[in-house]
Amino acid sequence: MKLKYKERNKHTHIRNNIFDLPTGELEKPLRNGKEVFEFILKHANKDRYAFKGRGRGSRKEHGNSYGIRIEHAEKIALYVHQKDHITKKEQEERARGKSAWEIHWKLRDLEKLVNEHNLNFENDIELEVDE
Repeated sequence: MKLKYKERNKHTHIRNNIFDLPTGELEKPLRNGKEVFEFILKHANKDRYAFKGRGRGSRKEHGNSYGIRIEHAEKIALYVHQKDHITKKEQEERARGKSAWEIHWKLRDLEKLVNEHNLNFENDIELEVDE
């Protein structure tokens, strides 16, 4: 008896890294925090993460109760959040993988039991699996 086990509908791999930073020559030397912020956003993994920059500093001239525009900020706070659909996909993939793993082991145990039975009782059970 031979059972075939094949998984279908696996999710494609979801990259975990936040940034893909180039190692070669940069377009221009980065001189200030705003350029670094723009560089990071340019090379960020936006499929998995959501990025948000908030201006920080004195609000006397350019700010209000919501914050300061980036171009007038003294500092930039960078917030990174994993997108909700990614978390959901990962949970679904873990549940699917666990279920497939359990089925695989149950099929393996079934194959063992059938082979053991056939050894003791002259091959009186045939098991065939069709796709």
